[in-house]
Amino acid sequence: MLRGVIFDLDNTLYDFVSCYVMALEDVYPSGFALGAPHSELYTSLCRHFRWTDTVEGWPKRLPEYGRSDWTKLKERFATSLYQNLRLYPGIAELLDQLRRSRVSINAATNAPVDAALARLRRLGCLDYFDCVAGWSGGRARQSAHTLWSQGETGDLSPSNAMVVRVGASHRKPSALMYKKISVHAKLDPQQVVVVGDSIDRDLAPAHHLGFEVAWAKYGTEIDESHKHLLDSLTPWLRSRQAEISFAFPFKCLETPLDLLGHFQFDHGDCHD
Repeated sequence: MLRGVIFDLDNTLYDFVSCYVMALEDVYPSGFALGAPHSELYTSLCRHFRWTDTVEGWPKRLPEYGRSDWTKLKERFATSLYQNLRLYPGIAELLDQLRRSRVSINAATNAPVDAALARLRRLGCLDYFDCVAGWSGGRARQSAHTLWSQGETGDLSPSNAMVVRVGASHRKPSALMYKKISVHAKLDPQQVVVVGDSIDRDLAPAHHLGFEVAWAKYGTEIDESHKHLLDSLTPWLRSRQAEISFAFPFKCLETPLDLLGHFQFDHGDCHD
């Protein structure tokens, strides 16, 4: 029986792809209002589409625009990004059932950990988590994410969650975050299930260490209106298709609540 869960965040707890695309689309007219050419600005933004730190690369592509213009664009992008964050249907109920069953709930993300904490707080679910592990980030990038977090939450006060920071070389598919979380929770890997949308980055390292693993298939289902844009900007969709060939067993979650049907959880006190 399992006593703990480690969730990936982006595209596992919430639909980060959709809110990211909406933020890009929102910045597009903002750039026009600042006097930047529509086609040149949007092409540059799209070429630098990444899951994290996209806006940090914009001034390098379009250096002719002033620092104040880029600051306004970054603030507009951050505001739209965080305002459009939504938990997947069923996540709130899943977290509530796990917490009432005294299951240890944790998160491991490649995002800067301060940004991850801000997103969880924004979504109203940070208090469910016992431990949140993520990238420590470089000094410059960390300050940018702190700016975004303050602008969106108005509150950067510490939560009760243990915070684990790792360097860039220990982001997933490194298993270090999983090891640190299991030590903090005082649980063996066999007592924990790792849930993520990436088979190679989230599940493979966890499976290698003996964790149970579950693929958040629902997090790979992209809105049809976004597919053309995503396919032109990133190999993300093609890499997802290639991942399906990985040869190790994992449970497939069509919805978040499927986790409760695939695994049995110990209802005892997991913090003893």
